[in-house]
Amino acid sequence: MEEHVIFGTYHTAALRALAYRALRQGLQHRAQLTPRDPLPHAPVTLHVTIAQTLPVVALYAFYTTDGSQPTPESTRMRFTLTQTTWDSLLWRYQQHWEAALPGQPEGTLVRYRIGAELRTGAWVFADWPPAEAVIIAETRRAFGETDVTPVLPPREVGCTFAYTVDTLAPPAWAQEAVIYQIFVDRFAPGAGRAFAPSANLSDFFGGTLRGVIERLDALADLGINTLWLSPLFPSPTHHGYDATDYCDVEPRLGTLADMRELVAAAHARGLRVLLDLALNHCSHEHPFFQAALADPQSDYHAWFKFAAPGSLAYEGYFGVETMPEWNLEHPPVRAYLLDVGRFWLELGVDGFRLDYADGPGPGFWSEFRRACREVNPEAWLFGEIVQPPDVLAPYVGRLDGSLDFLWAEQVRRAVAYGNTDAEQLATFWANHRQTLTTDYLRPVFLDNHDMDRFLLAAGDDKRRLRLGLLLLCIWPQPPILYYGTEIGLRQTGSTRDPGCGLEVSRTPMVWEAAAQDATLRADVQQLLALRRASPALVYGEERWLALDATLWAFTRSAAEARFVVALNLGETARSLALPFPAEPVWTAGEAALAERQVQLGPLSGGIWQAR
Repeated sequence: MEEHVIFGTYHTAALRALAYRALRQGLQHRAQLTPRDPLPHAPVTLHVTIAQTLPVVALYAFYTTDGSQPTPESTRMRFTLTQTTWDSLLWRYQQHWEAALPGQPEGTLVRYRIGAELRTGAWVFADWPPAEAVIIAETRRAFGETDVTPVLPPREVGCTFAYTVDTLAPPAWAQEAVIYQIFVDRFAPGAGRAFAPSANLSDFFGGTLRGVIERLDALADLGINTLWLSPLFPSPTHHGYDATDYCDVEPRLGTLADMRELVAAAHARGLRVLLDLALNHCSHEHPFFQAALADPQSDYHAWFKFAAPGSLAYEGYFGVETMPEWNLEHPPVRAYLLDVGRFWLELGVDGFRLDYADGPGPGFWSEFRRACREVNPEAWLFGEIVQPPDVLAPYVGRLDGSLDFLWAEQVRRAVAYGNTDAEQLATFWANHRQTLTTDYLRPVFLDNHDMDRFLLAAGDDKRRLRLGLLLLCIWPQPPILYYGTEIGLRQTGSTRDPGCGLEVSRTPMVWEAAAQDATLRADVQQLLALRRASPALVYGEERWLALDATLWAFTRSAAEARFVVALNLGETARSLALPFPAEPVWTAGEAALAERQVQLGPLSGGIWQAR
């Protein structure tokens, strides 16, 4: 079975090839610079790729250091052509250009545009054509849409890029975060109420902030130390990713007073609180957008991506008309959204999970992160960016991290679906681990609100779920539990079934003790306790003991402790000789230890600690 990790632009080979081509059309900068995260007074090299179809005479960077919008009248730096390469897939030459901007003092915001003068005398500015718009349009066509007409800016417009010169790093607490993702409408009604009766999963179910407050002790007892709350702003939908007001609470969910109480109650228990924030787009019911529609001459018309001045054709998120996209090239829009971040941090939240963060792009997040850190120096900002590692690179230094969809994809393929073997998973694991850095965190997860639950993907086989949870809890990045995974919450139907949408993964939480898998919950609780108590298990040096198509075993070692981790992903029992005397500290399935020999039944695994 072929898996969809999430809706997006890379989950088939055809779409990946399309993205490759789109990212190499025209004049592309893609926020590529060296170093990725500029330090004070260090020069910064900008990198540009130009397709041979553009007859470029000269290339310039126009930049400012006072936060103002760069124009052709701003300070300029000329690029140098450094290399011309042949691309056999595109069957044409690519030019590579570089320009070095001078180093700046700490705290400087550098904003710049890149423009090319053509032989015709015309100008074109990076990034043109806008690769995301082209890729999304083709993705929509691939999924059956026929009327796809993306709103593209003229090539004389291009993008404004930005970076901050600083020494910021992710807050220390984020490295040890254990995150619990709560879809507020589906989590807990509170005050003794039951979920509201509903005809389908797009309806409102009645979860509230009060319900979350009432369950904080249970979450702390599980081993959670960070909450991720789905969007809680006023919105016409159950998911809330289309806000009508960013500085209030949806009345169905509660009030600002409830939110303040939740933050205070969570902090009292040692829990941090993250908000899910979508700043790429809003609801078509947002008063600013309604004003723009009502009067094309309104000042708010420039706040959104309309096709042209006075036009009523606009760009929506993935073409969804009810989610118009903000025009982040417009300074008042950026100022408005920076104030949104400040508002919630001043209320007491500890950071944000930033929805579709590749929509606003690295430049906006440079400004947003700086504004947030001025309010709370310990604020954590990580993005939802469903992109491969090379496309993620420009976000280093602009965000504190991003969700690791690639890790989720590989673990789900091997452990849930059984589509790849243990050897392939282990090889990915080792390569991926080598790319981890402390300056850009990549939280990992088994499932979320936009994909089938891991348990459904595993054919309701909890042996596979336990092995997935084992890998989740010993990966050296913050783990995320989607609400209900710990008690075996099931969903009815798949996101891939005809007539089903992403909503099927948002089944209401089950609170009746008889309907929960208490043993599974205890396993999760034990794994999280081990993670917390045994840094060697998570961050220790890793060495493989055994590896073939079904068996994978390795040690994790540090000065204070040594562990063996082993998984049997096959349907046949396997045995493993331990390299040192040990005792079991966590096992899943049929795992027995005799002397220094471990017997692993089908789809079994465990952790053994040296005596």
